[in-house]
Amino acid sequence: MGVLAMALAVEAPMAIADERHPFHLPETGDYRLQAIAKADDEGGWPFGPEDGYLACIFAFGAPTVLFAVPRDGRDDLPMRTIPVSTNAVDLVITLVTQPDMLAKLDEMEELVRRMAPFDRLGKRLCDQPPGIVLGRGAL
Repeated sequence: MGVLAMALAVEAPMAIADERHPFHLPETGDYRLQAIAKADDEGGWPFGPEDGYLACIFAFGAPTVLFAVPRDGRDDLPMRTIPVSTNAVDLVITLVTQPDMLAKLDEMEELVRRMAPFDRLGKRLCDQPPGIVLGRGAL
């Protein structure tokens, strides 16, 4: 039993250091970012702001996709973020807490439909190395 305890004591911090481990606490350098912007003829843009960043980070061991915009247009402040999700509960919470971050739509189903491609793109972003910042259209 003592050998098992010693092995766990050595291995546990290593597992927590891995960003895909459920107990890893994400840090700034763990994010992957891609600049995105609404095209002039784009009818499926789900966000309120016309440009920002798609971000992916591993939270609780799973890829988590976010839409991020600089706070007050300043890159030196922490960004405002919302989840990019096809889960209606996530979107309702966002509509209540940060309504300006989502497009004004009458139907929740339409918002979920518009979010789906950004959710897929964001999860592909998580395949990139931590800390990468990609330009528009890179993925």
